[in-house]
Amino acid sequence: MRFWLPDYELAHFREITPEMLRDAGIRGLMVDLDNTIAPWRKELSSEAEEWFACMRGAGIQTCLLSNSRHPTRAQRIADDLGIFCVAWAKKPRRGGYERARKEMKLERREVAIVGDQIFTDILGGKRAGVKTILVTPLPGGELPILRILRFLERVVGRK
Repeated sequence: MRFWLPDYELAHFREITPEMLRDAGIRGLMVDLDNTIAPWRKELSSEAEEWFACMRGAGIQTCLLSNSRHPTRAQRIADDLGIFCVAWAKKPRRGGYERARKEMKLERREVAIVGDQIFTDILGGKRAGVKTILVTPLPGGELPILRILRFLERVVGRK
């Protein structure tokens, strides 16, 4: 059951602060895109851009880790932010997590994944040996299959 439980569960990505990360020994964040920091198929808000700037200013490395099969949007957003992107990461497989971690040149214990889904972001983070931060999905659209997965997440213990 531990593989379903995030290390941290927060209401919104903006609750993640450099101080919180430093206290946890985290120096790098892999960040999911859709419904985590941007509504599904939408652009980043100025709030999200400011959050990334805050992380950068505090010396916290960030990268996007997206399951999008069409990497153009994720890559463009990452380029605009000046960060690395692993698109089509195939979460919960470990490969995308490892690519992102190696790009940041950090140890597993120094990295966390921020995501909105237990069965991709959190499970994959646990399998990859990194810390996990689950946030409440942003409002907006999402793939129909996610409605079923959201129900299952509540069954396994999502707050």
